[in-house]
Amino acid sequence: MRIQKAASGYRQLLTLNPRDVHALHRMGLVCVHTNEFVEADSYLTRAVDVDPARADLCEHAGLIAAIKGEYARAEALYHRALQLAGSTVTLHRNLGDCLRLLGRLLEARAHYRAALSIEPDLHHSVRAIARISTELGHADDAADYWSLAWSLDSSSLNDGLDLIVALGKAKRTASVN
Repeated sequence: MRIQKAASGYRQLLTLNPRDVHALHRMGLVCVHTNEFVEADSYLTRAVDVDPARADLCEHAGLIAAIKGEYARAEALYHRALQLAGSTVTLHRNLGDCLRLLGRLLEARAHYRAALSIEPDLHHSVRAIARISTELGHADDAADYWSLAWSLDSSSLNDGLDLIVALGKAKRTASVN
């Protein structure tokens, strides 16, 4: 009910001022909560057009583009946000995800590492680097990152199995106890 009231209010405001960046941004976020990603994309794209110097708008528009599978567009928006805001954990992590989905593993790994330089215990980035290292056949890196991922969160059976496989490939079977 609150989301519907908010949406109604933002729509009324946008009727009066279609370039109200706050209302465009908030309406985009409302649409995300209601799983209306095409509409969210429209509102956030309009918000970025009105205020292209806001990193948060670029990042949110990038998230929606990525959800829609528009990875090249998402990448461009994340790069713009990085230029505006500088390095942030979420921007590097999201850009890493986007680049990984584009098959650009080395670039993705670099952004995950940048995220880890800011937040060393970011499990998402550690696991992503472990996966990339495994895909690239970098056995020692894969073992190191799967070990770190396991130390940060040992709740995933698949991570545990991936760790055991990585340790085997790195010839560190003595580590498996």
